Amino acid sequence: MTIIEFFDKTAIENMLSALLCKPDRVVYIGHNRKQIEKCLEAYREVLTTRGLKVELRAKSLNRNNLQRIVQDLSEIVEQDENCVFNLDGGEELYLVAVGMVAQMYPGRVALHRFNIRNNTIIDCDADGNDQLREPIRISVPENIRIYGGRVLTVDEHKDGMYPWDFNETFRRDLMTLWEICCRYPRTWNSTVSTLGCVDQWFPHEDPRGFHAVRSVAEPVLAAHDEWYSINLAILKALEDAKLISWLTASDEEAEFIFKNQQVKRALSKAGQVLELMVTMAALDAMEEDGTPVYDDVRCGVYIDWDGLTGPEAPVEVANEIDVFLMKGAVPVFISCKNGTVTRDELFMLDTVARRFGDKYAKKVLVATQLDKQGSKGRYIRARAEEMDIRIIDNLDDMTYDQMKKEMKCLWLNSK
Repeated sequence: MTIIEFFDKTAIENMLSALLCKPDRVVYIGHNRKQIEKCLEAYREVLTTRGLKVELRAKSLNRNNLQRIVQDLSEIVEQDENCVFNLDGGEELYLVAVGMVAQMYPGRVALHRFNIRNNTIIDCDADGNDQLREPIRISVPENIRIYGGRVLTVDEHKDGMYPWDFNETFRRDLMTLWEICCRYPRTWNSTVSTLGCVDQWFPHEDPRGFHAVRSVAEPVLAAHDEWYSINLAILKALEDAKLISWLTASDEEAEFIFKNQQVKRALSKAGQVLELMVTMAALDAMEEDGTPVYDDVRCGVYIDWDGLTGPEAPVEVANEIDVFLMKGAVPVFISCKNGTVTRDELFMLDTVARRFGDKYAKKVLVATQLDKQGSKGRYIRARAEEMDIRIIDNLDDMTYDQMKKEMKCLWLNSK
């Protein structure tokens, strides 16, 4: 089977037929062959990762000469008795030409398009044939690669995506961490930020160990625009919950052992526990039949924009998305803020979502302190409304079941 795709700027529309219909080849039609060929490199990589052998070709057509377009499309159709035109994307004359070619080759040409918003394929020629061979499920790394970027892991970059293991023990630990976080909303961020900075610049000989001497650490943190602030009540709460042990602490010095590496990592960044709670709730969000709502859920997704790595790669443009969900081919970009929210946060979220999700992207801001920002918080709400960014601002007041219910609908319309 040969599928003819009209190359579109919304990259996911170019790839669904190749990924899900098991064709022998896909021919991409457009007026700029060089641009198409550049994108095909990433498409081939995604197909290879799935173990699919699909030949991808690029063909440049004059977009202003209808008769020539019909002639060129006819040549493609005559090379394969089973041809399918995907009608997603494409300029007006291209689509007019498809109608003419379909009339010229009755019974030999099929027409379809995808409805990405409800994960279905539409049989546009009403012949009853459905070319879909796989369910529409796209992973987070696949989505980013299709749009020309690449997800980097912690093994590839110091800020890369970490492989969190949401086993039962960690789930219990995370719920406890969240309870302590909500108990100390004013000092949690500064305390956890200090723990992370001290561990970075004064690593303990024990991988799970922590030791801070205020007089030594304070000037180093200040030189990096950070400040030393540890709430001893938080440390005591963590010890009582057995998330840290062997605690000795005062205003001048603190030493203890983290329960394990995941707990340590959860306590290394101010907003990490919030991000992990959102991630876990999304993982546990279920459809009525008991199947997961989302096909892929990732935390701390570090995106390299151009997908090029190595010593000869250009200067890196990168962003981290706190939580990234995929429902079929619909991406959900979530920014989590456990403190002050700035306008820049909205623009960053909007920019990354447009770049790696285009018109199908859903954008969400999870903020726990927005009402405490007064007029600035009201401005953030109004600006988010204009940018079609959904705000979830009361997660710390929700039960876990309420969190799951909130996560369940994020892939739908943002408002």
